[in-house]
Amino acid sequence: MRLGPLSVCLLFAACAGAIDDGDGGEPIDAGLDAGATGKEDAGADAGEPADAGPSDDDAGTPDAGAPDAGPADAGRADAGPSDAGRVDSGVPDAGHPAACTGKRFCEDFETYPVGAAPTAPWSKAVNGGTIAIDGTRSWSGGRSVKFTTDGGAAFRQAEITITGAPVFPVPGNHVFGRMMVWIKAVPTTTNHWTNIESGGTVPDGGFYAATRYGGQFRHLMANYVTSGGPRSDCPQPSSVVPPEGRWACWEWEFDAPNRTTRFWLDGVAIPALTVVNATAQCVYNDLNKQWLFPTYDNLTIGWEHYQVSDAVEFWVDALALDTARIGCPP
Repeated sequence: MRLGPLSVCLLFAACAGAIDDGDGGEPIDAGLDAGATGKEDAGADAGEPADAGPSDDDAGTPDAGAPDAGPADAGRADAGPSDAGRVDSGVPDAGHPAACTGKRFCEDFETYPVGAAPTAPWSKAVNGGTIAIDGTRSWSGGRSVKFTTDGGAAFRQAEITITGAPVFPVPGNHVFGRMMVWIKAVPTTTNHWTNIESGGTVPDGGFYAATRYGGQFRHLMANYVTSGGPRSDCPQPSSVVPPEGRWACWEWEFDAPNRTTRFWLDGVAIPALTVVNATAQCVYNDLNKQWLFPTYDNLTIGWEHYQVSDAVEFWVDALALDTARIGCPP
């Protein structure tokens, strides 16, 4: 299975609006993420109708098409050795003047051919979707990466992952991320999805864990999942619907030493998506709602969903990772 997926905002026009911080009251659907053994869908709440899509619990076994490959997903094509040139050397990336100077990792997707998926240092995983460099929409420069899923089955996936050196491990095991995101339309269905995920082995635990941000019931959500040991799947919902039909700045923080995650939308923190130590609800709760953080060794971005969904179109540009908050690009 794949458990992978990881700023003072330079305010642009979209940063000006206040963000609803969420009340944590959104119901979360029950069941495993269909198609990924041990990769569990977040949450359960009485009164929410059952999802139309199958879950691992429904069938008793993982759905075909999402093989369990552990921390190193066999379904991801090997993109070859990491490209050390992708680690920022202090020279601003083309198309993003000064937006990434001195950051640990920068990616503007400008160097890949249009119509193909990014290659090294990225690997990819696709199931019922597509990944391609798009020359028709970008935050800056002339290209971005576009992810699509057809929504036709419970498990659909279009993601890219960077793993290991020279990006990971991050000093202090405390990483900040930033990317510009365009969603054509947030799914109207109740499905749970993931856009940002970072994971690794839990020190002294010997099992794999990942912290992630995505959404469910159209609202942004944090999530913690494990495999290969104690079984945990713990959501933290919000009432914030991600922007549609425009570029939005998504920032996140995964702070393992302090067992904390945070999320900012267009430079504004969403308090409901801050997790410290534990969440109030879990579907699988072998860790007593605690989030035991891993030593991060990967970042996955894209779109992955776990119930039948509307078709999705999702673009990413201006991705950066660092050991301090990065902020939205100018």
